Amino acid sequence: MKAIDPTEIIIDGQGTVREKTTNVSPWVRLWARVFDYSLFSCVLWLVHALTGISLVVKDMLVPFEYLLWIPVEALLLITLGVTPGKWLLRTEIRQGRRQRFEPKAALRRSFQVWLRGIGLGIPVVNFICMLMSYQQLMVRKLSTWDMQDHVHIVHRPVSALRMRIVGGLAAVGLVLYHWLGK
Repeated sequence: MKAIDPTEIIIDGQGTVREKTTNVSPWVRLWARVFDYSLFSCVLWLVHALTGISLVVKDMLVPFEYLLWIPVEALLLITLGVTPGKWLLRTEIRQGRRQRFEPKAALRRSFQVWLRGIGLGIPVVNFICMLMSYQQLMVRKLSTWDMQDHVHIVHRPVSALRMRIVGGLAAVGLVLYHWLGK
């Protein structure tokens, strides 16, 4: 007999309680995040190219640009309900029945992903946090930050073309990130 966590229960329009189903895909979630960070690196590079101001600080233990992404991601979740990577990889994200997030919940989720999901971007801590998050996601079908705000995530099938776009931009973003830091 399977125990159901209260966060796994939703009530449909007729008042019937049913178990929440989701196609758990940690790799799609990871690639969506890599895409978002890469796209953000490209934006930072563009800002640097146009203004001469670099927002990439390479000599810090905690990468500053990851911290900058928190309010940007929260704003995207509030206004669009999705980030570019999640949109491209056909990942729907909802807070309860809402299509878009409440401001406080969006900021809290983005911060928690940065803190507990990617371990502030610190290399060894990052790896440990990602392993723990992967395990949590595979066992409970939700990450801790999704449980906190009753977030429901659905992964739709993704075409090979979309995956190539994600991989290509991730590579470009990585190159620009390292080039900017020099």
